[in-house]
Amino acid sequence: MFVAIKILFKFDIQKKIKTMKTNSLFAAAIVALIVITNVFTTDGQDIFIPIPQDYTFIMSGSRMENGKKINIQAFYIATTEITNGQYKEFLDDLQKQNKSADYDIAKCKDENWKSYKLSVADNYQTMNDYPVVNISKEAALLYCKWLTAKLNNENKNAAFEVRLPTKAEWEWAALGGNASGDYPWESSKYTDVSRFPAQYNNTLKQPTGPCNVMQYNENGYKLYGMAGNVSEMIGNANIVKGGSWNSGANELKIFSEEEYQVSPTVGFRPIITFILKNKQ
Repeated sequence: MFVAIKILFKFDIQKKIKTMKTNSLFAAAIVALIVITNVFTTDGQDIFIPIPQDYTFIMSGSRMENGKKINIQAFYIATTEITNGQYKEFLDDLQKQNKSADYDIAKCKDENWKSYKLSVADNYQTMNDYPVVNISKEAALLYCKWLTAKLNNENKNAAFEVRLPTKAEWEWAALGGNASGDYPWESSKYTDVSRFPAQYNNTLKQPTGPCNVMQYNENGYKLYGMAGNVSEMIGNANIVKGGSWNSGANELKIFSEEEYQVSPTVGFRPIITFILKNKQ
């Protein structure tokens, strides 16, 4: 399902936004404003670009890491991890197109649940609002390729690219508009690990598996599950970020990372970028 978005990128507005020191509340307000009032104009005409409504605009910016300045271009990112319901649409389309080789790569490896004796594993793929898991990075890239083609077929005014986020892009989104921080929320307010607002392996209880992708509060950019639930694949490195339902509190930190593997603890969250096509 798509929402028509008008985006007005006046250069003076862009410059002003880039120079502001934003906190999470201000960042959320700016993002909401852009999503509602967005305008792309070219040659004096408005161009409406359909962006999936479950993606959120993230402003460009820069931050320092190990004494080095990292610049991040603007992008859209999935508001939640890709769900079983969203992934099923992709799998069903592969079958409809008789792409059996791609389907074999993309299908979930449910045998990986065997090492986790959890009731949630029963009929997990039917839980449409839970994050898709047990898929390979190659499968996630096939999903991105499929959604890229879908967007480009449905809109001739722009050239879309759907892909996994880079490490820098994922961390920028997880910060939620804050200049720094350990967690996607204001971590200084959470000193008792039992109060972390995420699905993770609290030592006070047994792990319970993934949960609904919108079960916990969003960060300053209105993104759900940037910590906990399932770890998320990174495009430019063989790692996952954000921690999972089976991770400890330290793995939930924005700048923590774990080695990638196909697992019930790992999912993905794509980003979308696009450029306007020249009008003939």
